[in-house]
Amino acid sequence: MPYFIVLKTFFLKSDIRFCNQEIPSASPALGSPSGYPTFNAPTEFARDINTLGCNVINTATNHANDKLQAGIDETLRVWQELPKLALAGINRSLEEQQKVHYITVKGIKFAFLAYNYQNNNKNTAPFSVNMFDESLMRKQLQEAAQQGAYSIVSMHWGTEDSPVIDQAQEKWSQFLADNGADIVIGTGPHVIQPVKKLARQGGGETLVWYSIGNLLSTQLKIEELIGGFAVMDFEVNKSDIKLKDIGFLPTYMHYE
Repeated sequence: MPYFIVLKTFFLKSDIRFCNQEIPSASPALGSPSGYPTFNAPTEFARDINTLGCNVINTATNHANDKLQAGIDETLRVWQELPKLALAGINRSLEEQQKVHYITVKGIKFAFLAYNYQNNNKNTAPFSVNMFDESLMRKQLQEAAQQGAYSIVSMHWGTEDSPVIDQAQEKWSQFLADNGADIVIGTGPHVIQPVKKLARQGGGETLVWYSIGNLLSTQLKIEELIGGFAVMDFEVNKSDIKLKDIGFLPTYMHYE
């Protein structure tokens, strides 16, 4: 796809390349590809965004359970066979859900965590999709801190099609900050929302991208066709990491 070819040029300049996979990629194992309201992408979708460069993948979304546990299992099976740094958000067991995903890039240890605000299909096991759960989030952030890892947290949240940060986002972002999250990347509203630095309880700051908008979708509003790359440059000194600079590279998808 020409759209991906253009994006890949920019993507591959980065070491960590976060992507949000909104829907299961479980076709043909679980039937034909399907759209709204119950989504199911071909397995090739995961392969193709991986080829684009996605190497840290969020799968905790409100559509993650559209094809129930079988769809989650198949999506994970597909991703297991693809090269990546980390994938978090959906699970096959309680043991998998408890696991913190660690990666090491240029000598720096990162933790990648992912959580979701609701499931459209409520018929789900407690472990299937990582939900907003204070106990789980606090436990995983504390483990990441004890491991000396720089934590990146994906949050699927917000009011769809609203550029305004809602009260739940404000509550959870401050909770993450106070529990030691370093970077928060928001998805879910399908439109761009602000980025802020939040003061942490106990000192320091947490950078929160409340929503980076859509990248590839079949939505129609102008706001839904605009998204972008949240760009973060880090300064590494031995085992220490410091956020040096941030930027935003906008993208626009259109139909012919």
